[in-house]
Amino acid sequence: MNLAGDFLSTAGHVGMLAQFTYYTMVVTALAFFGGFVFFLTAHSRVVPEHRGAMALHAIICGIAGLSYFKIQNDFSHLLQVLAGTPTGGERLSLIHEAYVAIGQFRYMDWTVTTPLLLLAAVLTLRVRTRQVIGPVIVMLLADVFMIATGFIGNNQITADGTILAGPRLVWGTVSTLGYLVVVYVLFTQFRKYQRAAHDEEANAFKWAALATVTTWGVYPLGYLVPVFFSGTDYNWLHIAFSVGDVINKVGIGVIAYWAAAAVYEKRHPSQDNPAAREEHPQAG
Repeated sequence: MNLAGDFLSTAGHVGMLAQFTYYTMVVTALAFFGGFVFFLTAHSRVVPEHRGAMALHAIICGIAGLSYFKIQNDFSHLLQVLAGTPTGGERLSLIHEAYVAIGQFRYMDWTVTTPLLLLAAVLTLRVRTRQVIGPVIVMLLADVFMIATGFIGNNQITADGTILAGPRLVWGTVSTLGYLVVVYVLFTQFRKYQRAAHDEEANAFKWAALATVTTWGVYPLGYLVPVFFSGTDYNWLHIAFSVGDVINKVGIGVIAYWAAAAVYEKRHPSQDNPAAREEHPQAG
């Protein structure tokens, strides 16, 4: 009996890689929804100057969770089509075309969430807005420019699913210019403010900045692989994107929370810490 049209497909119908890809998408969506609730409720466990950053991380996770809910829903429809498609070239062609189509939601997500991630990183240093308003605006505009031009490049595809390599590479190069501006501003304009921050805050900013130049690197790979390695099963790219998104959005947010909670603990000893009172009620 083939239940793929009524229930979730199994690896027997669509292959283990496609099924595991769907698994990572659902888990990623759940991680984002969990992060949304966590950061939203972290308000009372951090110092006031970090509450804005926690709110931003909650918004980031909420938006990403909605995006991945849509992504996994579309991918589940792809699995139903794959279940009825013979193995071989036709199935791989479907995966390739769906990769570009589904990827559009990621770009829409990134257009909002990546500027918020950068802004949250800046807020971690507790700098005064008037001191950094110029560099922040430049950085955020460069980030939106990077994502928007990357979106245009990602859509350089014909009706039959053929990637237009030349235009895609041109737009990718243009997009990289925005990325370089983001990195330049992060590492030249804001490093000087680390000295005024607590060690925990400076470390949180450092990890956020490092993520920008390391784990963000998975996204250009997803952009270039269809050009230079067109025979690849793009489900690997879906998995890489899912892992990268969780690290960059939930992971960096948790590091920011740890820094803010550590500052709170320094300012309010354990007996005044709500979490500590729950653990050691006799202290209250």
